[in-house]
Amino acid sequence: MKKSNYPRRILVASDFSAESDRALELAATIARPVKASVHLLHILEVPYTVQLSRDKLRSSMGNTADSMLKKQSKVLKSMLKLPKDSITTEIREGKPLQEILNVASSGSFDLICMGNHISSTLSRLVFDNTTSGVIDLAPCTVLTTTAYRPQIDLGRIMLASSFHEGDMGLLGEVIGLARNLKSRVDVVHVTRHRQFDAQLKMEGLASWASKKYDTRKVSFRYIHGDAVGEGLAKAVESLGSGLVVVSRESRGLLDTLFGSDLIHEMVYRMEIPVMVFPISPEPAKV
Repeated sequence: MKKSNYPRRILVASDFSAESDRALELAATIARPVKASVHLLHILEVPYTVQLSRDKLRSSMGNTADSMLKKQSKVLKSMLKLPKDSITTEIREGKPLQEILNVASSGSFDLICMGNHISSTLSRLVFDNTTSGVIDLAPCTVLTTTAYRPQIDLGRIMLASSFHEGDMGLLGEVIGLARNLKSRVDVVHVTRHRQFDAQLKMEGLASWASKKYDTRKVSFRYIHGDAVGEGLAKAVESLGSGLVVVSRESRGLLDTLFGSDLIHEMVYRMEIPVMVFPISPEPAKV
């Protein structure tokens, strides 16, 4: 299998937190092997106030953000050692979620990297959470990360598979990414019942993949667990995974606002980075 050229364009949404710094480091790690371009984005969310004060506040916030972006850009350049025009910066004013989505759509990005705070379901419902919205609505892959772990280690990538049809194509993307990063891949499925059925499906997936890709550094395994999220979390610890990859189907706005699913559970409970690939919904069975 040839070396993957994914991704070519990476968007890093930064709020200058420790989590954003870690997202920047991840973007550099992924961009370096393929010489991908990186665009640093910061959104100014100016609080409402009288116009005169608002203008002064906007100017002050903008100057600070510009200074911080220049520092991050300098760090990124030292990490990547790429031509100057491969790294760009941008400051926008508005609602972070909407502006990140606007930039992602208009810039034809392959990957969005952003920080994430571990939080409870209740806190995500009470407080606006930009990361949740970007995961659900972005037109491309989203990589989120906390700053809990002392360092990034992408030597082992776990692909959480539900045997969705879209996971077949996703496996190829993950194997290509792992090849770039010189990583191993563990394809993992958590089954609550019918272990024999899961075993047959996993063996079938492994057989199909071996004919299509170089799977010498890929393992296929299923584990038993009553809760899928908990089972995957345990698999991460036992395997020593440094990155979890999951797929998501495109969802409507109401589902995004009020839905709670496995992907969100994983993103907000795991200390390691989580990469979310969008896939098309499976056709309805008739």
